Amino acid sequence: MKTFVRCTSTLIALLLLSSSALYAQQTVLTGDTQINSAATTTNYAKSTTLQVGGGYSTLLLFDISSLLPTGTTPSQVEHANLVIFPDSVTTPGTIAVDRVTSTWGESAVTYANKPTTTTTGAATATINTADKYVQISLTGIVQSWIGNPSGNYGVELFANGGTNFLMDSKENTSTGHNALLLITLSSPAGPAGPAGATGPQGPAGGGLASVSHNSSFTGSGSSSSPLALSSAVTIPGTLTTTDTITTTSSSANGFYAATSNAVGNGIYADGSGTFGYGVYATGYYGIYAEGTGKAGYFDGDVYVGGTLSKAGGSFKIDHPLDPENKYLSHSFVESPDMMNIYNGNVVTDASGTAIVTMPDYFDALNRDFRYQLTVVGEQFAQARVASKMANRSFIIRTDKPNIEVSWQVTGIRQDAWANAHRIPVEEDKPEKERGLYLHPELYQQPIEKSEVWALRPEMTRKMAEQSKPQ
Repeated sequence: MKTFVRCTSTLIALLLLSSSALYAQQTVLTGDTQINSAATTTNYAKSTTLQVGGGYSTLLLFDISSLLPTGTTPSQVEHANLVIFPDSVTTPGTIAVDRVTSTWGESAVTYANKPTTTTTGAATATINTADKYVQISLTGIVQSWIGNPSGNYGVELFANGGTNFLMDSKENTSTGHNALLLITLSSPAGPAGPAGATGPQGPAGGGLASVSHNSSFTGSGSSSSPLALSSAVTIPGTLTTTDTITTTSSSANGFYAATSNAVGNGIYADGSGTFGYGVYATGYYGIYAEGTGKAGYFDGDVYVGGTLSKAGGSFKIDHPLDPENKYLSHSFVESPDMMNIYNGNVVTDASGTAIVTMPDYFDALNRDFRYQLTVVGEQFAQARVASKMANRSFIIRTDKPNIEVSWQVTGIRQDAWANAHRIPVEEDKPEKERGLYLHPELYQQPIEKSEVWALRPEMTRKMAEQSKPQ
């Protein structure tokens, strides 16, 4: 079994990105134990591992209602996933997760007095390999607990067929990957805020007075009846309106703006409120942008709340030795894992020993440690990791005293967000993207083979025309 750092013993509610308002809650894993059909009177409350299979099943109990906001309803549960981490898998296979329907206590329960269960709302999962998180949807079960809090007696994990594996209990203080329950709640609407100040009187008429389309189509709207457009519309000049522009065509652009001015803005949006959005967009692609220079230019900090996927990446700065005339770029360091890198130099003492201590958040953030040591200086010496990472420290020993050692440690992220959003290293393309390419030109394929062409052919055609030599 591999050794991992301790994971949180709490029930974690995970906030997932969505177009609706979501928020997370955190409660506690209050009970976890195993029962054994071959030892019917044995209680396993102090066991540091839990077995599923080979006559064993596992009971889990989570305290949900005590920390939920008052008035939380079952319909507010967007997602509820049980997450388990098999430490070792003797026989791969499937398991069932049934809802427990009677009371039990971790310190007293045995197979002989085991609680009753029901398959109503039960879930299944496949256990293939060790050292990999498995998520099991319990949305229906959690919704039933919220609707009837007194009916929350937890769940039981059963093996189907010969399935057999081990996982950590919350009593485990060394490897510490106990079961988690990840919950996302939709936020109820808050009370209406106070009315704002009356704004200045607008010009007479209101609404979008008129627009032109291919020099032939014209339309008009009013303040009470905003103009609805059935296709993309070009608006020459400046558009000033507080009305709504909508499109009734499923293939049309909600709003398409362009400028022929060399430094003009196709769209200029100001979100100057306290938490205002300059542009707020939702959709399969929330925003699609293409440009002859850059598809996007951000003058300020950028935050990505999900996973950033890219073909490549670098930093680009003014060259330190010739900032007026050159740029300097370095490519990102990348890995198939969510890897963190830590490094430094240390000098061993008179006994050839040095202790390297990591930051206080290190154990909570990382697992799967890997080490590299390099001796620095003219004196030849050997260096080794004498003691692996434990309590945020590891020990280096050299065969000679007072030796400088350059060290590097890598760890794999194990925080709640990383555990729920592992990057798939290899994956099949969705059906609608098969036969298409992200960059067809690199494979001597026409632009019609690009994914963007398939989704937005009119934009891609325009992009191809603009890129042709004049």
